[in-house]
Amino acid sequence: MLINKHLYLLILLSFFSGCAKTMYLTKQASGQIALEWNGIDNEQVLSDSSVSDEHKRKIKLIQKYKNYFYKYFKKEKTSIYDETTFLKTKAVTYLVIASPKDKIKPIIFNFPIVGSFPYIGFFDLDDAKEFQNDRSEEGLSTYIRPVYAYSTLNKLPFYDNILSSFFYYDDEKLAELIFHELTHTIFFIEDEISLNESLAEVISKYMVYEYFHKSELEISKIKNSYTRMKKISKKITSLTHQLSDEYKKSEDFEKTLKLFIEQKFRPEISTQCKELQIPKCWPLKGEWNNARFSAFLTYQKNQNLFENIKVQKNLSVKALLSYIVEEYKQYKDKDLDHTFKVYLEKK
Repeated sequence: MLINKHLYLLILLSFFSGCAKTMYLTKQASGQIALEWNGIDNEQVLSDSSVSDEHKRKIKLIQKYKNYFYKYFKKEKTSIYDETTFLKTKAVTYLVIASPKDKIKPIIFNFPIVGSFPYIGFFDLDDAKEFQNDRSEEGLSTYIRPVYAYSTLNKLPFYDNILSSFFYYDDEKLAELIFHELTHTIFFIEDEISLNESLAEVISKYMVYEYFHKSELEISKIKNSYTRMKKISKKITSLTHQLSDEYKKSEDFEKTLKLFIEQKFRPEISTQCKELQIPKCWPLKGEWNNARFSAFLTYQKNQNLFENIKVQKNLSVKALLSYIVEEYKQYKDKDLDHTFKVYLEKK
């Protein structure tokens, strides 16, 4: 996951901001500093008898994945992941998404210099819950999304460490995570967070196929799994839009949501999972509200764009990145008044 300039500039803002957000900025800046400060050189961790063999194995794997990535794209290796930080919590940070009760639209949080975000992040879960409760008391719908990895682009004043939250991933998912995060360090689309996420998702997925020498049959099975997940996502998106339409006719928004979840969302999702033969139907887990629907839509916006470009132009992973880099240069040179996403869609 990419947290753009958000965390990268928080420390600077904590010193120069005079607004009411100073306390928040200062605390999050100190959280980011702690991730750096508490980092231990990997060689020291690997020689520490108190560290489990499994954690050491994961660190060595991450080093291998990192070396492979930079060699693959013929880029100079950076200091990213040269140190490891052991967290006190399972997730590294927690994002709070808020939405009005009468519509599925994330509340935008604005920060000077940094910009605007459809979420607000906290290193401390208790802080996230306190903020969530405050927003709930204001009459907003809220949702907390744990984050297990993110990138600060590995630029000064921060360098990203291996986080103990990475160790919860199996070997292949860990490789996909590392390839994903490292993609952010070699190419970055300004002010388009979800587009950066989409590109890293496509690149990391195909790199995993190559790294683990997946057979055509294995890739076919993986793609079938992705296809089933996309169908579920498409169904959730469709239902979300239906709920939005229901709100336009409603005077009791909480009742509308409750009936929609009970009588339409859960029954239709359950049926879809059975039809697709998905035993662990994840959308049926946990509570759904406007904030969770908003979060879902935010991270679904660009999932097919780069996949379509790769398939339609029959590009390798390297060729895809080269193509996007070149197109982005042309886009910047033209100084257009629309986003890079729109620019690509018009090609």
